[in-house]
Amino acid sequence: MQASIEELHEQFYAETNYEIKDNFKCWQIYAQWLEKLVINKLNQKLISENKKLRESYYEVIDILENALTDRLS
Repeated sequence: MQASIEELHEQFYAETNYEIKDNFKCWQIYAQWLEKLVINKLNQKLISENKKLRESYYEVIDILENALTDRLS
């Protein structure tokens, strides 16, 4: 679920103490903050996917090791 514009403005104010005004500097800071927010969310997704892939990799390795062990026994 995505946050509304008002919620984003409130979160931005809470984290930075800047109010969004008709001022280029404020909008520039807000844009950078939004970019950082998006990058953090993407990083979280990447970490989660990486963890799933790592778990799958280790499952495959375990299956192969068990198959080799059974075959050699």
